[in-house]
Amino acid sequence: MAGLLGVFDLRRLESHRLDCGYVLARGFWGRGLMTEALTEIAGWAMRQDGIWRIGAVCDIDNQRWARLLERAGFEREGVLHSWVVPPNISATPRDCYSYSKIRNI
Repeated sequence: MAGLLGVFDLRRLESHRLDCGYVLARGFWGRGLMTEALTEIAGWAMRQDGIWRIGAVCDIDNQRWARLLERAGFEREGVLHSWVVPPNISATPRDCYSYSKIRNI
């Protein structure tokens, strides 16, 4: 019986931009699955009419997600202070890195 490997979420926050995120079962970490998925999905999304930006955030302590975003062609924009409360890490807001991939004009 096959189980769920993970989930990838692509949200259209405004007509010109998307936001993305994922979760992946720990047993599948380090295999390049999310790098491949994010690269393909971001490439597809950037070819859609009217989409100019894809954004993502990651906890400043999550260096694996930061490296994955960079391998997929996203660029770090800065730090979002007290941005999200991740229930599995903290009961208080945590800082996150902001990343984006922008369509070349």
